Amino acid sequence: MSHVSDVLDISRYDAGKVSATLEPVNISDLLQDIIDSQSGMASAQETTLDWGWDGPSQHWVFSDGDRLQHILMNLIGNALKFTKRGRVSVTVNWHADQMWIAIEDTGIGIPAELQGHIFEDFVTGNTSYDREVGGSGLGLSIAQRFVSVLKGEISFTSQVGTGTTFRVTFPATLAQAPAPAKAVPQGQIPNTPLRILVVEDNEINRFLVREMLQADGHTVVEAHDGQQGVDLAAAEHFDLILMDISMPVLDGRSATRQIRDGGGACARTRIVALTANALAEERQVFLSDGMDDVLTKPLTKSDLREILAGSGASPPKVSRHIVDLAHNAETKEVLGAEAYLKVLGRFKAEVDQLISWLQQSQSMDRTDIAAEVHKIAGNAALFGAQEMRDALLHIENAAKTGSHEDVEQGIALLPDIWRRSKAALAEI
Repeated sequence: MSHVSDVLDISRYDAGKVSATLEPVNISDLLQDIIDSQSGMASAQETTLDWGWDGPSQHWVFSDGDRLQHILMNLIGNALKFTKRGRVSVTVNWHADQMWIAIEDTGIGIPAELQGHIFEDFVTGNTSYDREVGGSGLGLSIAQRFVSVLKGEISFTSQVGTGTTFRVTFPATLAQAPAPAKAVPQGQIPNTPLRILVVEDNEINRFLVREMLQADGHTVVEAHDGQQGVDLAAAEHFDLILMDISMPVLDGRSATRQIRDGGGACARTRIVALTANALAEERQVFLSDGMDDVLTKPLTKSDLREILAGSGASPPKVSRHIVDLAHNAETKEVLGAEAYLKVLGRFKAEVDQLISWLQQSQSMDRTDIAAEVHKIAGNAALFGAQEMRDALLHIENAAKTGSHEDVEQGIALLPDIWRRSKAALAEI
């Protein structure tokens, strides 16, 4: 499915149907999310993965966050695939409405005979290591296309056995952080139960949505294709309709238009699209069909509750403590109670071991410190241990750019923060 998606991206671009949607993007948050998501691969490759600013930071710029994320995921993912027991570093610079991002690795490098072809479709290397990591040979060609959409440039330098550096340059004008959206309370059961029609042909997807909604006290009626959804919506009133897009018999867009034009019981009911297609131009098409909002698969309970908040549900506020209860609850729900306890136990053991390791020696390599605390910071975020994550990231940054005293101070504070975090996790 990933390869099919890549081919579709190429087809859209070559047909002239891909354009940039410029909006305020927080570059620092975008990069941190990507780094966090790739930390597992970095750990498996025994490779250090980090990022930082070259010069003054400029967090908010106007760009296309979706395209930029796709580009960087490809480049960083490639760097990690071809770097074992090494380092991948991402550096960002912004000046005079132009941004460049460099991805430098210490991997195997690109052979000279391939360097003139790596941006072509379906081009992969022929070494045994290339065959080991696999790939369709489409990632770089898509990245180059999307850089073109951003009116930017992509270049690289590489030496076999030494490593490769990719550099992406694109326009990025100064932007202000958008006004914070009205917070939607998470993690609690809504006060007002709703009657919801779920129109979805995939049995597993229906099951997941039904379980999420029924757990919060809502009544769920299911339709297995668009025509069933139209018939039910004409005969019965629902407070909300969740509408899949791609379905047999009648697709979600056509079903929505029929519901709106049919004058039935749900002609004015909120209809929310369920789709894996999150591109701005596709979302706009769904809205023009009469849908009120779009939910992107895979669904999360927090996303569903945000939609429900606009449909009459008013869940109470959740107090934020040393542990983000909403995030923790979502992790527990995704893993299941038994797996959650196992993974949490492993996380606690990892932190105990890390703290013991940090306190054993005063002369450890700061690169090793940064790498180790970064891995644990990602796991802390998984369980919503926000204060612990922030403390670990502080140590990581100090190990990279600060003084020895900054590192020591961060390490000294860690045991108390972990004691309180562990106690908070035990109470959940």
